[in-house]
Amino acid sequence: MENLRKFGKLLKNYRRKAGLGASSFAENLDVDRSYISKLENGRERPSKNLLSKLSFLLSLSPEEVALLWTLSGKSYHGMVLENYSIDSAHGKEVIKEKMPTEQTNGGALPTAGSKPSFTIKLNSDQAIVYTDVAAINSNPYGLIINFGQTGGSSNEAVITTRVGMSIEHAKALLAALTDNIRKAEMKKAVKTGATN
Repeated sequence: MENLRKFGKLLKNYRRKAGLGASSFAENLDVDRSYISKLENGRERPSKNLLSKLSFLLSLSPEEVALLWTLSGKSYHGMVLENYSIDSAHGKEVIKEKMPTEQTNGGALPTAGSKPSFTIKLNSDQAIVYTDVAAINSNPYGLIINFGQTGGSSNEAVITTRVGMSIEHAKALLAALTDNIRKAEMKKAVKTGATN
């Protein structure tokens, strides 16, 4: 119940930050105004469909989406981890950041944009597979990305890895890729400028 109350407070903060009144928020989500009140007071648990709709409406970041889903008690498979360090001695990658909190009248509330500590097990001999081909299939439930490699001068590609993911995860991945490409291009520009 405590997490549901935190969810409600966070949702209200996101709504206000987006400049939406409760009535217009409810209208855009096609729900009753009283239902929004119940959500924001931690008296109602939202459906996955509603979570997806309000995340889009509020233009939430992948981290904010993951936090809302987690606090609402829903399983979220759209988390994309970016800033992690490698603990090579133990053969696994570890996210060092802890979820920061801010104090409110109702107690500690997770800070917007924060994410929980997370550990990924990585085998020390895990190979990196490079790809120059990506074929994507989609359906109402998600995406399948087929990564492959072209074979020299031939017009054929061999699929090396197939990855399936939910639509929510694909959106989180897209946002993270866009941000990281921007950062990589900035670093490249700085490096190029330094060598010229």
